[in-house]
Amino acid sequence: MAWRGLGRRCLIALVFVVVTAASSALACVVGTGTGASCTESALDACLPGGGSFDGTVTFNCGGAATITVTSTKTIGADTTIDGGSLITISGGSSVRVFYVNSFTNFTAQNLTVANGNVAGYGRGGGISNYGNLTVTNSILSGNSAGSGGGIHNYYGGGIGALVATATVSNTTFSGNSAGYGGGGIDNGGNLTVTNSTFSGNSAVYGGGGIGSGGNLTITNSTFSSNNAGDSGGGIYKTDGTVFVTDSTFSGNSGVYGYGSLMVTNTILANSSSGGNCTGAVTDGGHNIDDGTTCGFTGTGCTTTTGSSFCSTNPQLDPAGLVNNGGPTQTLALCTAAGAPTGCTAASPAINAGDQSVCSTLPVNNLDQRGFTRPGVGASNCSIGAFEALSASAPTQTPGGTATSTPTQTPTESPTSTPTSTPSSTPTNTSTSTPTQTPTASPTLTPTSTPNSTPTNTATSSPTRTPTASVTLTPTSPPTRTATRTGDPAIPAVPTPMSPAGLAMISLLALGIGWLLRVRQLPR
Repeated sequence: MAWRGLGRRCLIALVFVVVTAASSALACVVGTGTGASCTESALDACLPGGGSFDGTVTFNCGGAATITVTSTKTIGADTTIDGGSLITISGGSSVRVFYVNSFTNFTAQNLTVANGNVAGYGRGGGISNYGNLTVTNSILSGNSAGSGGGIHNYYGGGIGALVATATVSNTTFSGNSAGYGGGGIDNGGNLTVTNSTFSGNSAVYGGGGIGSGGNLTITNSTFSSNNAGDSGGGIYKTDGTVFVTDSTFSGNSGVYGYGSLMVTNTILANSSSGGNCTGAVTDGGHNIDDGTTCGFTGTGCTTTTGSSFCSTNPQLDPAGLVNNGGPTQTLALCTAAGAPTGCTAASPAINAGDQSVCSTLPVNNLDQRGFTRPGVGASNCSIGAFEALSASAPTQTPGGTATSTPTQTPTESPTSTPTSTPSSTPTNTSTSTPTQTPTASPTLTPTSTPNSTPTNTATSSPTRTPTASVTLTPTSPPTRTATRTGDPAIPAVPTPMSPAGLAMISLLALGIGWLLRVRQLPR
């Protein structure tokens, strides 16, 4: 009898531990399946200080939804918000959207932050960051402030001062503005920007796209039609260090450098005023300036011994900033007369980049879209954020290794009945379409990572972008990133249970087995 009582008590303890672990692994979900249920009060409940806060916020709004807030949301504890590429958090043009406390980690992913506003000399209309900020696969649009319309990344000053850190990737900044500097981002700390697009941002003084007095690294990014009343429509740099690699600047009112601003494998062209460069800009090699204001050395330059190009038309797609595949819009390179439509010649940027730079981190042989560098028939990468004649986008395997996937030929029988095999791991192959209809906002390509794989492989049309709908029956909920436009409503999916939770379930099973054996002992 004593053994039976001990078994029951142990089983109860195991059940309590497993339930606790499972509940802590689930995200706090805003909404109950309808747009009307996704309210500011429901959001508040899932944020720090709210009764349901557990560190992760997802949404179940029955489809795309906008939550307009009436007060700034302060992030005072480590938080991740995943909008599923369907959710907009708006400041209603009256309040800042997010404020991140010092020593706090905040991640915003698959989310649109729009119409935040801080009047006067306020900082960060969309996000004011004093901690550690990560923004990925997101949009910041129509935000305004005294400085840092989209994001203000803070530096405290003084001995032992706090230096905020911001990491931005696969994100679009459009139509943000600043009364002073940094229409898209005002950086006073450490800022890293990768695979992102800045378009139509503005500042009254400097830095329509980015104003920086801290340390800034920009890779595989596009700056188009950003303007500043003073100088540096694309970038305005006053202090710290700035490194720009494999990026494209077109139609901005220049890049202003004071001190150390180095550009490498980068296109600067079509300045709207004041030339492509003002101040001190260092030639890192393999750049193109369609004028002579950047001081590069090489073909067409005053000093012809370098690897860059001056007074050279980069032959960008006349259509301008459009969806060329990937999560953000880009400026394509002309590959021949008429390709794309309106091009008069192939771009001199093709096969002219420094491959030793492109083959290493952070470029890692990928362009802004995530397409492979160098392109077909080239031994060197293209200059700029866009790789011409790239064969395909690499396939991201569950293990995190990107591999190039060739285009497949469709068969006449694309429908198959999958058999679930829990122990195997899929590799989903998607084929991008090189010419797509321009859209007002970037289109995110959904991915699906199920835990089971069919034993036969169904093929699909090479010109069709896969949707988030999956016909497999996985052993755990798939993690999905929905398309921004045109996708059916996708309900929010809870975060899978942590390894600790799975271990607890195993212990629970062992405990049940033990209890059953104890019950079979003679009385």
